[in-house]
Amino acid sequence: MPFKEILIKNTVFKPKEDQPTFAPVYEAPAGSLLERLHNSRKWIQEKAFGNISAFNFTRDVFNSGKWNDLTTKARGLFLDNTNGKIVARGFEKFFGYKEKQFNSDQFLKEHLKYPVSAYVKYNGFLGILGFDDNGLLFCSKSTVGGEYAEIFKRIFNKHEHNHASLLEYMRTKKIGLVFEVIDPVNDPHIVEYDDEKLVLLDAIKLEESFSVLPYDKLDELAHEFNFQVKRLAFDFDNWDSLHDFLKECDEDAETRREGFVMVDANGYQFKLKGAWYRRWKMLRSIKDKIAQGRTVNIAGINSPIAVNFIGWAKNKGADYCKAKSIIQLRNEFEKEASNVEQN
Repeated sequence: MPFKEILIKNTVFKPKEDQPTFAPVYEAPAGSLLERLHNSRKWIQEKAFGNISAFNFTRDVFNSGKWNDLTTKARGLFLDNTNGKIVARGFEKFFGYKEKQFNSDQFLKEHLKYPVSAYVKYNGFLGILGFDDNGLLFCSKSTVGGEYAEIFKRIFNKHEHNHASLLEYMRTKKIGLVFEVIDPVNDPHIVEYDDEKLVLLDAIKLEESFSVLPYDKLDELAHEFNFQVKRLAFDFDNWDSLHDFLKECDEDAETRREGFVMVDANGYQFKLKGAWYRRWKMLRSIKDKIAQGRTVNIAGINSPIAVNFIGWAKNKGADYCKAKSIIQLRNEFEKEASNVEQN
């Protein structure tokens, strides 16, 4: 098989102890996934951690919408750069309900295959578990090791998962595992959780074509290796009932949850995030602006709760907002508002 020599040069990262080191020269078989990723360097970035390279689409792809087979695949994708094998991978890029040009009602009505399942969407970060010849690999979307991967590994190791048997299972099935990693102390997001935990989201085949284990097999895997598995909330067998659910959740400004991941019978996925979550995610960005002393424009914000929170946060001041998470500020704001109503 012909080989093409490719030079990978670090033009972005300064050499630091905690930065990835780039393999100076290695070979990619002609036509292989590894070579195609290299040849798309304008749209796909690579970080090498010894013999393991992490590939992710660039910000330019996100901003310009240059989505194709490779850019959607390059999202927490890890290859052994000595042989081109996939050693760990996250989800391919998928989009939200009515997100930009994607997932309109008309598109979904015409293309979804039933049943369509709604899984609870958890609000943490993605932990990606793969393996190489040395054992299990703990990864985040862009690193092997590093701060987030170490949080993932620490929470993983708090419980007994029979590591040796799990590794053998993953090798035999040629699968990697993906988890939602929830750490309310070190990595709070929008939804409030009491305790840190991992939720098993999927078992993904370590092959170029994306596929996952069926949910019943995933549930069996979780039971065998002592994992909490994602919760199947609803199943829908027709468009009318699904559309009613989508509309209700899309407009739900009261229920304190992120939303759902919808999966059809062919494996097509899209996200559904409720109005409550979208409001507080927007307010987190505004809170950060206040913390930085930047001007905040409330024009176009129609939610009275949001407007009141912004005024409240401004009165608290930049230093106060900088020191607290959006969850802490929201709890204080709601407590003060409740006390005013009671008086």
